Amino acid sequence: MNAKITAIYSAIEFIEKHLKDEISVGDIAASAGYSLYHFIRVFNQTVQHSPYDYLIRRRLSEAALELRASDRRIIDISMDYCFQNHETFSRAFKRMFAVQPSQWRSKKNVQSWLLLPRLSMEYLRHINKKDFLYPKPVAISGDNYVRFVHGGTEVTLHLTLNYIYHSWFPQSEIVLAYAIDAKHFEVDGNLSKMVALIPILR
Repeated sequence: MNAKITAIYSAIEFIEKHLKDEISVGDIAASAGYSLYHFIRVFNQTVQHSPYDYLIRRRLSEAALELRASDRRIIDISMDYCFQNHETFSRAFKRMFAVQPSQWRSKKNVQSWLLLPRLSMEYLRHINKKDFLYPKPVAISGDNYVRFVHGGTEVTLHLTLNYIYHSWFPQSEIVLAYAIDAKHFEVDGNLSKMVALIPILR
């Protein structure tokens, strides 16, 4: 397990060094010392994203940060992150953030939790240890939620939250009733188990 995670982390480091370069999934696989087929399968299992999805989400996340931090032209930022044209960038951006790049730039309050951060070795170890229970729908006082139980300590709680925000939620088909409250936790009859409640529309 550790050797697999180490190899995948080296692939993540390679991606991070080349966010602004034209690279293929084959290049990423080679950086980890895997064949293409084996690499895609192992990366999916370890990261809970395909290599291509991770690459695109990281590029979009960094581009989104630049949009907020500068007044550079959107097309120039999109080209920096290897999007071939404005339309391709705008479509991908809207899929991830639910708004156009120009709207993201001008919005007063943006959902920064949608940004995919660079994944750490600590995070990879955590999600592969499965130190949380998979989600299930629950109803509380007439409201619908998806309920995650975190079985680790408060020190590693943020890692489970990162998994919810950046892996599970983007791949789910739920619709949020309102913005996720990262501090919405309660004890579930056991002081070692914390509960994350994600409000959803049914």
